[in-house]
Amino acid sequence: MTDGRAAVNPRGPGRALATAGGAAMNERTGVSVRFDLPTPEGDTLEFWQAAREERLLIRHCLACGAYHYYPRPFCPKCWSPNVEWFEASGDATLYTW
Repeated sequence: MTDGRAAVNPRGPGRALATAGGAAMNERTGVSVRFDLPTPEGDTLEFWQAAREERLLIRHCLACGAYHYYPRPFCPKCWSPNVEWFEASGDATLYTW
């Protein structure tokens, strides 16, 4: 607001106010939190570490041979938990995202 008045939070004091870009601002603390960023945890830690190094890892199923993305602890084709990380070569055509 440009008139100097504080914004009224319809969620109540101390609750997050939505802002542009997938972020939320806590009215009481003034801390902005991004909700559109992924949380590296568990089975995705190695994927995000490789991404920081500008490498793309995808999953490869050792049971049926399928490759899949996004990272998950099982094969979405045959449901086998026997999957490993495979580093993509970078030679591909991206049709959409």
